[in-house]
Amino acid sequence: MREKSEDNRPGPERARAQRRAMVVLVFLALLIVGITSVANGWKGELRVERLSVRGCRVLSEKEVTALAAVPLGVSLSNVDLLKVQKALYANPFIQRAVVKYDLPSTIKISIEERRPVAVLGGPELFYVDQEGVVLPAVSSREIFDLPVITGLSFPGGVKPGIRIDSEDLRTAIEILRVAASLDSEEGSESEIYHLISEIHLAGANLTVYTSEQGIPILFSKCEIERQLLCLQSFWRQYVRQQGPEQLVSIDLRFDGHVIVRWAKADSSGKSS
Repeated sequence: MREKSEDNRPGPERARAQRRAMVVLVFLALLIVGITSVANGWKGELRVERLSVRGCRVLSEKEVTALAAVPLGVSLSNVDLLKVQKALYANPFIQRAVVKYDLPSTIKISIEERRPVAVLGGPELFYVDQEGVVLPAVSSREIFDLPVITGLSFPGGVKPGIRIDSEDLRTAIEILRVAASLDSEEGSESEIYHLISEIHLAGANLTVYTSEQGIPILFSKCEIERQLLCLQSFWRQYVRQQGPEQLVSIDLRFDGHVIVRWAKADSSGKSS
């Protein structure tokens, strides 16, 4: 019984181990506090000497740095990264922005831009992306030769940054998306997408006008891919062979059929 009682009592070795562990923990805590203090002091001495911008295609680096509004020479520790990120989102073209420190003296900005897919027809020039977000008119080498979407009315008005909730607009954008996708699948130079100059929506009617000769093509608002496949096949087999000059109109609204009106030629060979 005496031996069992002595075994249950903490021995000198166990007490010394506990004291050593406590000393180590205190030392580590002091070391971390010291390192943090030194790092914060060092960081406080750093100054912003450069803003690095990545991801610009439509916007310029100058426009992005102006939005960020981080003056050179300011202490790096005084730059609020979340505030800078929020300021960047003021431009509707910026869909995603990441702002980081790049020690010792740089603020690194990476952006992902919205890509305009069409021009909204109206008294003012606006672009629209594939999600229906209205984008402001900008001068950029990346934006050119975009199709125009006309015939839509916006009772609440249009301004950059808003998302237009319109079934007709979604249908027009779907035509452009599918056209680009079909061209990409062919693995050749884009054909159908760049054939589209204007998409006009008015009530139940949807008409696409070609960039060549302005030929009207009547679409149904459903089964977009089927209609575009018919157009692609017809254009390659007939129009590329004969030229679009004699074409008056194309109607794709009938299931699997392409209804075509050709100009009549008189005895001299001239069309009428």
